Amino acid sequence: IRYKNQVYKQTGTGKTTALTCPTDATIIIKSIYCNNNDASSGILVNMNLVDVSDSSTEYEFFRDEVAAKSQVNATPQGLNLEPGDSVTVQGMLDHVNKHYPQQYQQFMEVVKDVKPNKSS
Repeated sequence: IRYKNQVYKQTGTGKTTALTCPTDATIIIKSIYCNNNDASSGILVNMNLVDVSDSSTEYEFFRDEVAAKSQVNATPQGLNLEPGDSVTVQGMLDHVNKHYPQQYQQFMEVVKDVKPNKSS
């Protein structure tokens, strides 16, 4: 089991992949916080789970406006990713100030090939 923290900063308005589960693991996401550091404008953020076992179908799990100078947990109940699944994000740009949202992800990666230590 590996515990990880990861920051992802969106650099454009297109949908991009923020996290992909390795093919030899399962990821249990504790939280994905969406941050908006702009002092005056909100940003509309959309996040999807891409399920590779279902022909890469996308399931929206978060769509909300993140207010100026605030953060929101997009996964308050957590989220599980199976091997190959991913999380995509799209943030609508504040066209005046040209700022984008950033995400802070906390997750646990469970690698399938890890074997327990045997006592002698």
